[in-house]
Amino acid sequence: MSTVEDRWHRVLLRQMRRAGLDLDALPQEPALTGLLDRISATYAEADQERYLNDRAFALSSGEMLELNERLRRAQATELAVERDRLQAVFDAVAIGLVVVATDGRVIDLNPSAEALLGSTSRSTVGLDLGEVLGPAPDDAASQSAFDALVSSARTGHAWRGADVHLATPIRRGFPANLAFAPLFDDLGPAGGVLAITDTTERAEAQAELAWRASHDALTGLLNRTALHELLHWSLDRRRVGGARVAVLFIDLDRFKLVNDSLGHAAGDALLVAAVTRIIAATRAHDTVARLGGDEFVILTEHIADPQEAMQLADRIVRALATPFTLDSELAFVSASVGVAVSDASSTAASLLRDADVALYRAKDAGRSRAVLFHQSMHDDVADRVRLERHLRHALDDNELSVAFQPIYTALDRRLAGFETLVRWDGPDGWVDPGLFVRLAEDTGLVGLMGDWVLESATDFMTLLSRRGLAHIALSVNLSSIQLGDPMLPARVAELVSRMGAPPRQLMLEITETALLAEPDLTRERLHELRACGVRVALDDFGTGYSSLSALRDFPLDALKIDKSFVGGMIDSGRDRAIVAAIISLGHALGMTIIAEGIETIEQCDAVTALGCDRLQGFLLGHPLTPADAEALVADALGGRP
Repeated sequence: MSTVEDRWHRVLLRQMRRAGLDLDALPQEPALTGLLDRISATYAEADQERYLNDRAFALSSGEMLELNERLRRAQATELAVERDRLQAVFDAVAIGLVVVATDGRVIDLNPSAEALLGSTSRSTVGLDLGEVLGPAPDDAASQSAFDALVSSARTGHAWRGADVHLATPIRRGFPANLAFAPLFDDLGPAGGVLAITDTTERAEAQAELAWRASHDALTGLLNRTALHELLHWSLDRRRVGGARVAVLFIDLDRFKLVNDSLGHAAGDALLVAAVTRIIAATRAHDTVARLGGDEFVILTEHIADPQEAMQLADRIVRALATPFTLDSELAFVSASVGVAVSDASSTAASLLRDADVALYRAKDAGRSRAVLFHQSMHDDVADRVRLERHLRHALDDNELSVAFQPIYTALDRRLAGFETLVRWDGPDGWVDPGLFVRLAEDTGLVGLMGDWVLESATDFMTLLSRRGLAHIALSVNLSSIQLGDPMLPARVAELVSRMGAPPRQLMLEITETALLAEPDLTRERLHELRACGVRVALDDFGTGYSSLSALRDFPLDALKIDKSFVGGMIDSGRDRAIVAAIISLGHALGMTIIAEGIETIEQCDAVTALGCDRLQGFLLGHPLTPADAEALVADALGGRP
């Protein structure tokens, strides 16, 4: 055999060739290689056992007859040395050998048989074979095999039986391969030799391989392949009975952030803990599977109506909303769930696809919720695909534009700057920024779009500088993809060098998710950006996982309080306390605090009273075109040209 084929058993190679698989084309990955080595080892072990059985048969039929004769001659001639040597051969055979008479009485057994049967030769010789060995209770197939064995011993016929479950006085139900080889003398059949091979270890190895092929190693749940098979079977069975099947597609919100910030070991522990909660929320006949990563599927049968499936989904959402404790650290995740219920035309693939579509809708609606699939969602998916196709050409077709939302000082309501926003006039009109920005993130276009927005913002600063209006600050959002670009600091340095305004007038905003996605890289990148003279703000503070140590360790100049807290602080004492804490914390760290989403006078007065530095929101000003923003700056600075 070649070096490669040395790793494969010839039986496995023959099966691969029958299936049309080429050995050289298989990927040489450690996980695959390990699995195939286990399979090959199992085949090799089986061949070795078969070889030993065959040798035992040969010994039993021919050599045993000769052995008995030679022992008889040795005894007759008192050749003790020869007798001992032949006895050693019988004793050394690794397979259990039991010599039986024609009437089924035990004549002799070797040490291997004594170990298997749990009895000594002295206590066994003279007993009927059925008194020391028998089929496992309530096993009809093994009973039939054992009856055939007894019959062969009486009639002098060779016999073999595989995977026969045996029972002895000290062992119950262990699998074994049996073979009976008859012995003959001058008068005819003289009993025979029963070879017994315990196959428990091989059966356990095969069971382990089968389990690994259908289960997830980390959680012990069914894997994707096993789920598909079970779903096919369940749909076929329920279609005949008229019952309905539901699929719940579960995704842990922001699991990657926890995984990256606390480490992969903590992430695995979180997955296991989440599975415990999911299983506790399900019913006895529900099946939970892991598709991979932080995605899970629940298959539930006996569904009377869709609301029953939604009630289960809501229990899952609530079960995962409580924080997890991982090595004394709190980890906050939630669950988005998509639910699909079968109809007469459902297939396994279509049901999983529909649940996935509903899951996307749940995430799009704000996460930590369950959404039931309905047919109109397919139209939305088709619209999304079409929108994605148009977005890829939006930059080249000059469909993107920038808008500038004003930011004011809290105490005297003076214009302090603008936040740069991107707008898209798509093929069917203006597209919601929340929609196409998420689409850009999903498709990898957000980096290219972000660079274009940054360049457009600095061009606007250049325009203001030429008109003598370079006293205004401008903030621009950076995506995590932009932060990962090692050329970003050089590009920013080149842009600020030609915008004609102090670099400090440019503020780059990052989200908490981007901050902690790659913390070491982000920290290094932010230091490089601040070396260019620009400032850095943390956007949407309070919605992610930033800790005090993160605020202390990262070079930040400003915090922007998320609008969800600002919007709730009038009616919620808890939100008001959070806003107050953020302002106090930010000031203690020497940061400027900006409140987003100001829409009412009450909100404006409340954050101002708490000491907030800057205000932004529709109450104070909507996003403006570059021309209108330029006019606003000129007016705020006393009408200077």
